[in-house]
Amino acid sequence: VYLNENRAVMKTLVGLLRLCKWFSYQKSVKLRRNVAKGVKNKHSEKKIQKILVLKNGIPIMRLHRHGGCESLHANSRFG
Repeated sequence: VYLNENRAVMKTLVGLLRLCKWFSYQKSVKLRRNVAKGVKNKHSEKKIQKILVLKNGIPIMRLHRHGGCESLHANSRFG
């Protein structure tokens, strides 16, 4: 009887350990995904900034997300 109880306890501990590892893995995946998304956004901002500098010849120091370049987009569509 004692041996069966030990096996049950060991199975429970192994299950908890697997669950902890799974949660840890999920958290690390989420963090990596967020970092990758931030890097992608940063590259997009730099690309937009480069295009604006080439188009206007005036360096733009700060870009606001979805702001400040609507007139350029409108001009490029109709111009």
